Formats: sequence, structure tokens, C-alpha cells
Amino acid sequence: MASRVIKLAIGQDMLQRGFLIKNIRTLNTNHKDIQQGSSNQDEFIIKKISDKLKSNSLVVMFGFYGATNRAIQNYSDLYQSLGFDVLHVPSYLKHFAWPKNSVSLAGNLLSYLNTTCSSYDQIVIHAFSMGAYNFTVCMGEMYTKPELYGHIQKNIKAVVYDSLTIGELSNMAIGVGQGVSRNVLVQKVVPLSMSMYFFLTSPWTVKFYDEYIDLFKQKPLEVPTLMFACKNDLMSQYKVLIDIEQQWRQKFNFHLVFKLWEQSKHAAHLHTHKDEYVQVLTGFLSSIPSLIKPIEKKSKL
Repeated sequence: MASRVIKLAIGQDMLQRGFLIKNIRTLNTNHKDIQQGSSNQDEFIIKKISDKLKSNSLVVMFGFYGATNRAIQNYSDLYQSLGFDVLHVPSYLKHFAWPKNSVSLAGNLLSYLNTTCSSYDQIVIHAFSMGAYNFTVCMGEMYTKPELYGHIQKNIKAVVYDSLTIGELSNMAIGVGQGVSRNVLVQKVVPLSMSMYFFLTSPWTVKFYDEYIDLFKQKPLEVPTLMFACKNDLMSQYKVLIDIEQQWRQKFNFHLVFKLWEQSKHAAHLHTHKDEYVQVLTGFLSSIPSLIKPIEKKSKL
């Protein structure tokens, strides 16, 4: 009887979430399904501070997997109150399950920044959780194609990493489970399915994850960087982040701020520690000379 209840709970949630487990099993045997994440499906919308006022500063927000519109809006409102327009880049399962989809996303986004966003001469990156993976892929594209994207890299004035999913591959699998459902049983089943998927597709997935993680650690953008994290985050091994922080301080010269809470919530530090979060973020941005102008401009309105 208990097993039937468990199966029913999982089955109902999978019906609501699009039969994720079934899809992953299908992907294990047929890569074509996941490769159908067409590059033409990427759509980007800029949220402007005002129709009458023009900002020269843009925040590119790489959202976390499973993020609600309300959660993203809270961060957008914060940045817009400081004078920034905001471009949200959603994170989907297809980006993590098949790296080539993330490469397609990176190409589309960088082309969009080249054209539609060419009027912005100051860019701030805010990458949440596994959204930082998509940004790292963008970094790889900028590094290998400077003739196309070099000026975009030069316009990036600061980076904020928020609740990085880092450590073991299992952390990414846990992140997928958390993003897919709030059902505790599903959150336990999905990482197991993802682990099997990674095992079966290792040459096309794990190999690339390792390369991008190495790129993230060894070749960060040398601009002011802020990291938010907490010690009780199952998706982020804070000791790995401490090692990265120490490594960056030893090897590079860029300004680095690391805010580590004892207790908080993954990709929800703004909600859990609102006053302190806002204070740390605004203090960090105000310490960057090229970003003082939009902040001061907005404060005078």
C-alpha cells in the first residue's frame, strides 16, 4: 500500500511536470530528442527602468533553473531601483542536459547583445545557481571569438555569482531535482535519474562540464566580482568556493567580495537576508567607478 502511494505521488507530479523521468530515459537512448532545443526558441526581453529615461547600464541576469517570475521580478526591481535595465536569461533543463544547447544559447545571447543591446556601454552579470554554467559557456565563446565578442567582454564591468552550483556533478543533479518539483519524493528520484543519464552520456556531457568548470576556475573575467553563498546549501559546496576565492586572490588582481552566511537558502538570499543582501550588493556596485553614475542618477530621481 505504501509503495502504491509513493508511486502515485511521483506519478502525479510527473504528469504535471512533463514526464521528466520518462524524457530523461528517452534521452539516454536517443540524443536527438534533447538536441531539438532549437536555437530559434531563445527570446530575450529587456526590462527598462522607464520609457522616458535611457540607461547606459544593463544587468544580464542568468536565472536559476525553476525560478518563478516573482523571484526574478524581485531582483529586477532591485537593479532597476539602482538605474539599471535588466535582461533576464532563463535556464532550462535542455541547457544542462545537452551542452550544445547552452552553446547555442550563448551564441544567440551574444549576438543579441551585439545588436539590440549595442547602446549599453556598461554591463553587470548576475548569475544564479546553474545559470552560472550558461554564463561560463558565454565566457568560453567570448574568449575563443574575440573578433566577434571582444567589445562585449570589455563592457562587462562586474560579475555577481549567487548560489553557485559547484562541487560534484551530484550537486548539479540535486539542482535539477530542486528546480523540477517541490515534491520531496521527486526531488530524490530525479538526481538518481540524472546520474544515470550523465553516466550514459559522459563523452557528450560530463566531458564538457569538466572543461567549463576548469575554465571558470582558471580563467575568470578579471573584473570586480561578488559571490553570495551559505554553508547549509546542499547544491553548493562552500569549501570549494573558499578554495576558488583563495586561488583567485593569489593569481589575479581584480576586486573580490565573498559574502558567506552560516544559514540561508539557495538562490533566495535576498528573501532570507534582505537588508544585508541589499547593503552588500549596493556597496559592491558603488565601489566600481564606472557604475557610480547610474546609481547616483537613479537616486536623484
